[in-house]
Amino acid sequence: IQIAVASGLNPAGGTKDYETFFKENPGELANCLSRLRLSRGNQAALALFGAASQEELLTGLFTIIGPETVAQTAEGMSALGRGKTSFEHEIVFNHLLTGARIYCILRWNVVPGYEVGYQRVILSLIDISARKTAENKLADHSAQLRRLSIRLAETAETERRRLARELHDKLGQQLTALGLNLNIIEQSLPPKQIMAQQKRITDTLRLL
Repeated sequence: IQIAVASGLNPAGGTKDYETFFKENPGELANCLSRLRLSRGNQAALALFGAASQEELLTGLFTIIGPETVAQTAEGMSALGRGKTSFEHEIVFNHLLTGARIYCILRWNVVPGYEVGYQRVILSLIDISARKTAENKLADHSAQLRRLSIRLAETAETERRRLARELHDKLGQQLTALGLNLNIIEQSLPPKQIMAQQKRITDTLRLL
């Protein structure tokens, strides 16, 4: 998709630290964009933004360029201010009719012979909305998997503690009962049998 722009920007004048300048003066960034004049767009550009004609694309330009778009153009405006005649970065536009976000890779190339004043610029847009949608879905899926993994680990740890507690309580009760039974047996045996089994009973009680 290609769009021809008449900019009238002067990259040689003003500040040199454009990133800081635009950050501290966001109104100046919008002012720079307001000086851009779209001269024509090809049929692919019309279709991308939902414009029926060149005129509709021109009149709807500031619907297409939303607040998020303006913020993202700081990098490009800074490149122009440093005298670069081309740059590329990701940007988000708005569909003219639906307002849906359109993710693009924007390539800005100054037409040879117009480097002073940047009076003729070609904007090339590559629609990456499908890729961004897939990336966002993948990111959401990965986040869900991480949350499920954390919940699974927490559930497993809770269950492990519950089983350990139940096993400890049950085993403790059984060992206590076994010790009582051995004491009862020891006390109920005849003296001769007590002498014969005393060591075994005593050793067993020590294990408890």
